[in-house]
Amino acid sequence: MTIWSILIAIVCSYLLGAFPYMLLLAHSKGMNFTHEEDLHLATWQKIGRLYGLSAVVIDILKGVIPVIICGILQFPAFTIMLCGLAAVCGQMWPFFRKFNGEKGNTTGLGVFVGISIIYELPLFFFFGIIPLAIGSLVRTTPRFMERHQTMNERFKLGGPPSNGMPIGMLVTFICMPPLIGWLNGSLALVFGFIALFLLITIRRLTAGITDDIKTAKISVWRILFNRFLLDRSYWQ
Repeated sequence: MTIWSILIAIVCSYLLGAFPYMLLLAHSKGMNFTHEEDLHLATWQKIGRLYGLSAVVIDILKGVIPVIICGILQFPAFTIMLCGLAAVCGQMWPFFRKFNGEKGNTTGLGVFVGISIIYELPLFFFFGIIPLAIGSLVRTTPRFMERHQTMNERFKLGGPPSNGMPIGMLVTFICMPPLIGWLNGSLALVFGFIALFLLITIRRLTAGITDDIKTAKISVWRILFNRFLLDRSYWQ
């Protein structure tokens, strides 16, 4: 293995993470998502649930594929994590969108899934996914159980922002480093997942923050706390 093979793998992982699937999908439907703040929500609501689901799957695969390929090529854990992180960076800061992309959550989960697969760690996946599953249930169950809804309305993504989902996502990323240390013991993987958590946090804190500060109704510190916990500037 040479430094060039590692660099090529990292660059390819970034480009895969930056692949503009949702923008191209919108363009194919005669829509322009260039100025949409949340491409996943826009895809789900404006194009359709099946396409929205496909966007989630594609973004997860952006994290899974480079990790799996690096594992098959028997790259060391450090390089595998670098490629996974590069894919996440590609989704967060794609060069074609002036380095202003998505939040990296779904691709980060893809890295988590890929590591669980190549290192054969089902317990890592099981325990890591619990907080996210709980957050998802907290988000969707009350809406699904509301009366006087058609089945179409029950499965519609939307409504008021969820507190459970972003908190569950955050706890999942927080749990990854100690879990992988306990189940695998590789320092490269531990530090890799610490770096993943830091990337997710940085993107939460900085995405669109300039506009929020300009129109702030609360202190900047409160905005940062809300963003860290809920992935948005205000409680709702």
